[in-house]
Amino acid sequence: RKHKRRSVFTANELRLHLGLMRVISLSQEACLKMWKAPREQALKTDAFVNTLKQAAYGTMNWNDGRTELYQKLVQWRDRVADAEGTYPGAVCSLDLLLSICKRMPTCRWSLRQVDYFLPAILADESLGYSGELLSIVGSSRSNCTSSNGGNEVSTRLVRSYEERIADRGGDIGDECASDASNMCEENGKPQSTPTFALSNRSLKRAAALILASAALGGIVVIAMRTMKRSRR
Repeated sequence: RKHKRRSVFTANELRLHLGLMRVISLSQEACLKMWKAPREQALKTDAFVNTLKQAAYGTMNWNDGRTELYQKLVQWRDRVADAEGTYPGAVCSLDLLLSICKRMPTCRWSLRQVDYFLPAILADESLGYSGELLSIVGSSRSNCTSSNGGNEVSTRLVRSYEERIADRGGDIGDECASDASNMCEENGKPQSTPTFALSNRSLKRAAALILASAALGGIVVIAMRTMKRSRR
């Protein structure tokens, strides 16, 4: 009597076959060697560039010390990814590191205020990676705080708005004053009156074109009806 060959095996049975598990592990190692995640350009992300722009206009508290801290955290993320055998994006995102540089958390609770749903590697306190991150932030705190009350901005990567105006050879106050004087009222009527007159003139032209096209369409319909009657 022939035994029926099985085609379905459960996971509990597969893990008992050492040869099969060895083949699966070798296949996984080969795939990890062949596949490499693209390296992110930390200083070229949209969030970082926007932060530098806001710092240049004086709306963001950011200086060169925070940029150095951001680069240190990026390097720390790469080291953690190598230690865990994964890619850096799985450790945490660059946006999270940028937010940490802005908020400068001092403990795990303040780190949760930056992002309550932390990545798994940072949320697991037994791994100790969150403590490493906080120690890096704490050691860079003195460099990230400017001496003039936190209003220092990065001049190494971007130029301030006042510097760009100075390069143009004019004063921002004079330009704003001249523009404002042109917008002021003259003889009790705002300067924007010709603009409204021009828009009304444009509306009249548009209405005339619509009426002309409607009249032309009516003439075409009458001509077609006349041609049909003459054929009959």
